Amino acid sequence: MVRTPYRYYADFEAFVKRKSSKRNVNGIELEESDHIPCGYALVCVDWQGKAVNWSVYRTDDEEENVAKIFFDDILQDQKLRQNVSELLQQQSSKSMIINPQLRDMLKKQIREDPTQLDPCYFCGEKFRRLSQQEMSKLFKNRPNMAVFLHDHCSGKFLGLAHNRCNLEASMGKISPCFTHNLKSYDSHFLVQAFDESMNATIIPCSSEKFMSFTVRNQIRFCDSFSFLSSSLENLTNTLKKNNTDDFKLTKEIFGKAENILKLYKRGGTDQEIEDLAQQINVDLLLQKGAYPYTHMQ
Repeated sequence: MVRTPYRYYADFEAFVKRKSSKRNVNGIELEESDHIPCGYALVCVDWQGKAVNWSVYRTDDEEENVAKIFFDDILQDQKLRQNVSELLQQQSSKSMIINPQLRDMLKKQIREDPTQLDPCYFCGEKFRRLSQQEMSKLFKNRPNMAVFLHDHCSGKFLGLAHNRCNLEASMGKISPCFTHNLKSYDSHFLVQAFDESMNATIIPCSSEKFMSFTVRNQIRFCDSFSFLSSSLENLTNTLKKNNTDDFKLTKEIFGKAENILKLYKRGGTDQEIEDLAQQINVDLLLQKGAYPYTHMQ
């Protein structure tokens, strides 16, 4: 069962613009700077772990509302994903993928002796025989009845579940968007772009930090640092120790010349694609690079 068929991962970059400098009580000079968002990267991943959409945006204009552009981008894509999800659910409900012999055998077992079936897929409790009074009720009013459970996206048969458990496990319509260190950094850009149409719901940690927030009841922004409490550099190095093949999405998106051109919303001739393909080195993306933040002004 897929509770949320699509999820997003995002990250922001910002200009660092000096405001002023002053000395503290110890005589140490401190610089105050404004962080102005100048771009973002966004990828949407489906229930199978495949990247279905990705985009990179950047600007040289400090006045451009990058966070607003980001919201327009992700909400537009989420609307498309919801339409796809509804279509998948309609198709899967009409044609569950299951071996016909297994289906007939399970139906017979449900009628004759459900106590011999494997436990409920969700709660793990054994099934029991229903009384005549329970069987006389409408199907939706038989919470303990064993029903067939299928993946709402692929249509594949998963197992048997109590009717009540199956109904409670319906597919969610709110997709999560994970951003590393959202609470302490990226959220400041996003919250400043809120307007009345966002209909935002916020879970605050304090007046300046937000644990999570939901926009238009469609996207829930979460901080991946909450459960992966280390820098992206350390997390990448830890994963690299096992096998660089684990970076499937990175290699899928940045390992192909045509995908890189797609990121910047442009095509290319066969020769351009071939030349770019020879220059690609995905392993460089798995290293910490020196980035001139203070010179991006």
